[in-house]
Amino acid sequence: MLDALQNFGFDEKSISIIYPPGFSEKSNGHMTIFPNPSRGGSFVLGTEIADEKVSLEILTTDGKILYQGIHRLDKGRTKVDPGNLPDGMYVLRLRSSTTVLIEKLVISR
Repeated sequence: MLDALQNFGFDEKSISIIYPPGFSEKSNGHMTIFPNPSRGGSFVLGTEIADEKVSLEILTTDGKILYQGIHRLDKGRTKVDPGNLPDGMYVLRLRSSTTVLIEKLVISR
């Protein structure tokens, strides 16, 4: 396809993707947040990661870390209390020794 475009006078172009601060990692698994949207109280995470300590962060959509803590997963689940975060969209990032999971979290009271 590129050869065909070059034959029509197009040059090869390079595209760079710039991620906001804190979002350069890509999720390499799946995580479920429920309820989501959250009413602002505690919510439960479900992951395919078994019993393991993980780092959990709640970030704004521009990468600012609002919450950071270590949680112990029990059968892939843990309960999280986000505190008094205002209504809005956030990013939840969970890191284990081998996995990074990223998911959208919505708080709506």
